Amino acid sequence: MLVAQLIRKPLLVLAALAFVASACSGGSDDGATLEAVEEPTPTPLPLQETPGEPAEAPVEADPTADAEVDIEANGDRPGTDDPASSTTPDPDIDLSKPAFTEASKVSTVGLDEVFFGMTAADAAAAAATAWTTDGSVTSECWFADPVNGPVGVSFMMWNGGVERVDVTTELITTRSGAGVGSTPEELRELFGALLDESDPTMLAFVPTDEGDANFRIFFEITDGVVSSYRAGRLPMIEFPACP
Repeated sequence: MLVAQLIRKPLLVLAALAFVASACSGGSDDGATLEAVEEPTPTPLPLQETPGEPAEAPVEADPTADAEVDIEANGDRPGTDDPASSTTPDPDIDLSKPAFTEASKVSTVGLDEVFFGMTAADAAAAAATAWTTDGSVTSECWFADPVNGPVGVSFMMWNGGVERVDVTTELITTRSGAGVGSTPEELRELFGALLDESDPTMLAFVPTDEGDANFRIFFEITDGVVSSYRAGRLPMIEFPACP
């Protein structure tokens, strides 16, 4: 037995040496190779601000934006119309019929189917008209009259959108019946506490609905009666003419 143990030990040593030699040779005879270990992706460092350059302050919303819009809350502004193209009659529109009649009514949001915030072209299509101007046309502000009348109705176009209507004819009144020729007493009876009389020469109907907060109707008083009136949105309704 002692002899057998002495024989086995050298054999075990030789086997161990053979295993080590095989590992160092780079693989087995059948071509198998060790799988490559992927390197871990390095975690990027957080961006550093450039020394001496403070971070930009966040851009704050313009608190007056609502005064300019469709306004899409009305929303966004409509695209700017070319005044020249807006005054070109649509051949499909019958201009022999008046655009507005005594049945037409002014409200805080427009006249009949012409609403504040429409583009000049859309407003012309809605009223079945084309626009004519007095020649003082700019891309920012211009006044337009319907070519098929009536005389005494004009619209202010601001950045391509309809922003107000001016009325100097007795033919067309507001939905409440106020118009050219009305007296301040009649306006008080119609509008009550909603009539702002802080300026006795320019009385203002101020709606209380939240959605109409930027809309007004101004009544100009001359010799004790309304000589003209206009409806539209702030701040354009406050301008006596295009700035």
